[in-house]
Amino acid sequence: MKELLIVRHAKSSWEDDTLSDFERPLNERGEKEALSMAQQAAVSEWRPDLIVCSTALRAQQTMRYFVSALDPEGNIQVRHEKNIYDATIASLLDIVNGLPKEANRVILFGHNPGFSKLLAFLTGEYYDMPTCACGLVQMEIEDWIYLYENCGTLKAYNYPRRSAI
Repeated sequence: MKELLIVRHAKSSWEDDTLSDFERPLNERGEKEALSMAQQAAVSEWRPDLIVCSTALRAQQTMRYFVSALDPEGNIQVRHEKNIYDATIASLLDIVNGLPKEANRVILFGHNPGFSKLLAFLTGEYYDMPTCACGLVQMEIEDWIYLYENCGTLKAYNYPRRSAI
């Protein structure tokens, strides 16, 4: 069995118009929401084998809150993936298909609209992924390469303005 936690980055700042979209940091609300969602994830005692994160600043900052909450000792492997930024569903599926077989639980940090589409592809149901939304998908597959449409079951779905998982 494989589990994929899909996490959209937290709310980003639009204050500095000299920054590219890729370089935008989290705003104050985003930092608070990332911390809150990371703490809720830590309470669930769900621990990933691997974290894969977009190289965009706001995704990296969101991921750091989760790493601090889930892995204070720094034992979880983190992979930075530039192709998650502005990714199509096909690109995201390529990334997930390429995950190591031995990684049974993976967190993927990135962006919409790709993440909403990925969640819909895996579960057969559309869930909007507002900022810092988390969707945990469980799949009865032995290797990430065997992903197929509707292969997963949504086990948890949460976002900052909703109640805890």
